[in-house]
Amino acid sequence: MKIGMIGAGNVGSTAAQNFVEAGHEVMISNSRGPETLTDLVDDLGSNAHAGTVSEAADFGEVVMEAIPFNAYKSLPADTLSDKIVISASNYYPGRDGLVDGAETHTDLIADHLEDSRVVKAFNSIYWENLRDGQRLEADPDDRFAIFIAGDDDEAKSVVSSLIEDIGFTPVDTGPLTEGGRHIQPGSPIYTGSLTASEAQTRLATLKATVAAYENGYYSPSQEVTIQELATELEMSEESLSEHLHRGTEQLISQYLKSFPFS
Repeated sequence: MKIGMIGAGNVGSTAAQNFVEAGHEVMISNSRGPETLTDLVDDLGSNAHAGTVSEAADFGEVVMEAIPFNAYKSLPADTLSDKIVISASNYYPGRDGLVDGAETHTDLIADHLEDSRVVKAFNSIYWENLRDGQRLEADPDDRFAIFIAGDDDEAKSVVSSLIEDIGFTPVDTGPLTEGGRHIQPGSPIYTGSLTASEAQTRLATLKATVAAYENGYYSPSQEVTIQELATELEMSEESLSEHLHRGTEQLISQYLKSFPFS
């Protein structure tokens, strides 16, 4: 597969190396121009090329953006129209300034790329783990997880296959807004070094505990019983109780209050 890379920092260059080693062809770009990427491309080998941002966007069947969030409006929306775009950027108020107008920072990127098929992925794994954590021979449950979120099932399937190609296991957190919120800075599972089986358990606990908090289970008057909550979530009471035991009211309330997009 041809993959365009917009951003050549730690995450972008490491992901590019992983894709090349898996047999894909990559064009990598940054804001400073292809002439600054000569050494990186030489290190990556013959399946890697340097280009401008527009060239990389045009080149890729899939395009990955790994740029500072505050530069997201520089992404060439017209060129990325109808393409699968992996969004790996994260919003940090201290670096990016205060913004509002969306549920999550990825929603703003998706709004800018309104004709693209945006999948959130590669944003919640440390780049060192991306570099060193490949487990190609391991059972999928024992590989390290890379969380993904998106509204387009086919696009998520393509991105999931790429994640599997490089020795990790995709763990789907859900739609772009809800799932993206679970894996952006402030979430208890953000940057966790988790195997896929651990990630699935932690994600289920997070979702159950957030739902309990939002439905009033933790309120002083306990507006909903565990039986009612289990019915609402289509879970057994035993399974729900296990997840709620792992989670805490304080952790989830802090998590829900940590977002400027609310």
